[in-house]
Amino acid sequence: MSVILSVYVKDSFQEFILPPVINADYTLLLSKDVLRIQRDVHFELENIDNVWKVKPPVNYKIKRVNHNGSNCLDEMGPFQIETEYQERISVVPSVVDTIFHPLQKYLIVRDIRIGKDALNDIVYDSPMVSKNHAIITVKEMVTIYWIIPQMEHTLTIIK
Repeated sequence: MSVILSVYVKDSFQEFILPPVINADYTLLLSKDVLRIQRDVHFELENIDNVWKVKPPVNYKIKRVNHNGSNCLDEMGPFQIETEYQERISVVPSVVDTIFHPLQKYLIVRDIRIGKDALNDIVYDSPMVSKNHAIITVKEMVTIYWIIPQMEHTLTIIK
């Protein structure tokens, strides 16, 4: 079993596969150059008995979407890291059977509509999602990928 962290900031994206270590501390470097943030963030994790946990933050805050109180990555669901400069880094953890089992990625070349209505491109039947909830718009001729984790979490976009 492996844990993949998909990390988003505005127009930047990076994916991390956590190493197969047990009973060890691990620091994930969220690079200012890659993610276009003001300073590097050293995201502190630990693996205890093959369970990845978020260590207490030092120079950032953890903002949770799912407020279940757990610090285990496989139970937290999507969350945000808020830097000391109030930048928000969205993190989506995914637990997969093998590191060779990637998330589904889609090339977006046109507007994508999301919501409960069956006429949308992506349909979610959830009380948290409205009939016409969101639109992903392509404004420039660049390659944009949208990641949908293969897990049962409601898609949440946090601004």
